[in-house]
Amino acid sequence: MKADEDGRVYDCLLLYQLSEEYNIVITIVNSLLSDLLSNTDLDQPMVTMDENNETNPVLIAKKIVFIYIENLEISQKVQTKNKETCIILLKLADARRAYQAKQWETTLAQIEELDLLPFSDEVSARRKAQDFTAL
Repeated sequence: MKADEDGRVYDCLLLYQLSEEYNIVITIVNSLLSDLLSNTDLDQPMVTMDENNETNPVLIAKKIVFIYIENLEISQKVQTKNKETCIILLKLADARRAYQAKQWETTLAQIEELDLLPFSDEVSARRKAQDFTAL
């Protein structure tokens, strides 16, 4: 696809959506979200205020997840792992927002809910260390 070759990610999203390549769409959205989360400093906002709904990865992901989960026909065309990854990335984005707002208890609760980091004991820490390679 020409838009893909030219690096026009948002055009690709629209074109893949129109061609009903839903699994590719959510893969691109996951990539956008993971890039956003990993390439912004914790003390900086993830997205600028002037970004609109069409270029804000978090808002795009929320819309996509809602549509893809609510619509059974579309949901069946998307790999479960891709949907789960998108939901986890959105929860991480929410935790980042809570952190930036200095809502420490909310941040810790959201991280604990994700079950990505061990909070309770040494056994869970070892288990998470072993599971890390699969993430």
